[in-house]
Amino acid sequence: MAGHGARLARSLAWTACLLLAGTGAARAESAYEDGLPALESHAGRVVLVHFWATWCDPCTRELPSLVAFHREAYPALREKGLTLLTVSNDVRESDLRDFLREHELPFPVYFDPYAKLRDRLAILGVPGTAILGRDGRVVDRLFGEQDWQSPALRERFENHVEE
Repeated sequence: MAGHGARLARSLAWTACLLLAGTGAARAESAYEDGLPALESHAGRVVLVHFWATWCDPCTRELPSLVAFHREAYPALREKGLTLLTVSNDVRESDLRDFLREHELPFPVYFDPYAKLRDRLAILGVPGTAILGRDGRVVDRLFGEQDWQSPALRERFENHVEE
């Protein structure tokens, strides 16, 4: 059991480095608790919490679309009160680390190998997204691979930020 605790401590330390390293301001602005996003720090905002993993083919297939959403649609939605957080449910931090070395992602990536946050938000698998309203409660969920650039999905997000 002591080995498990030391491994977890290393993972959490690595997660902190991951969040604070990199180029985008978004990486440094997100608070975290025990390696996970502190959702309470985003009170008053609509928060998309997207769960994925490097071993998940639908997850990696949709990443280019999510990156395009972040680049094109997200800036205007962020101004209206939307926050995007992504959480990897990879089991081994080395898999995530290797993936991120090869694919620079412009948004924060948190590491949750035990899927604690995913379970707490009742997301059944990956890829999956919980949408939290301004009061911090889950108001919507997306299951499976998404086309993050679709007008219907953008309208869905617009509706949530306007509530």
